[in-house]
Amino acid sequence: MFYNKLLPYILTIIIIIINTLIWSKINIPYLNPEDVRGNYSINNYSVHNDTLRFLLYVFVPLIFFFTYNFIIKYKEIFAYKNFLKIKKIYKDDYNGYLKIFLFLFISVFISYLSIDLPIHKLDIFHDGQLLTGAINYFEKGTFWDGSYLNTGLFYDQISTILAFKLFNIASVGSYRIFQIILQFFTAI
Repeated sequence: MFYNKLLPYILTIIIIIINTLIWSKINIPYLNPEDVRGNYSINNYSVHNDTLRFLLYVFVPLIFFFTYNFIIKYKEIFAYKNFLKIKKIYKDDYNGYLKIFLFLFISVFISYLSIDLPIHKLDIFHDGQLLTGAINYFEKGTFWDGSYLNTGLFYDQISTILAFKLFNIASVGSYRIFQIILQFFTAI
């Protein structure tokens, strides 16, 4: 019985070890039809190698683990369906929900009081890079025209646009405050 409980964990660890060993052997052929020059072309390295490696490394053990548990513990999993059903809320339940809400509210409030507000001076490069995408969007009506994406579309452009629209002012301050607000929404 003890062996059956450890088996999925042991097999998952073995799969992770195998993925680690074959990591360098995962190599997609490099294609460069446009003859672009750079580090990838010099080293004949496909940009898709790391993506495929990551997907295999993360998802193969997860798929195995969940499939194994689904097959072995089929009856137990469906016994939990009654546990997951949403039941009717009674007046006595509100007290528990109120305690949870107050705990979350106090946690977020304490977190807000303990954050290090950005009191540093304007960083012309980084702040400018984040503001340029939103300014270009308002001027030209497109996301990509004349803007450089450093991290991603949401971080570099969309979040700044949302900050400008939310506070109705295009400034570094509105962007910084919006980032703090996003941190609190994701903290919960």
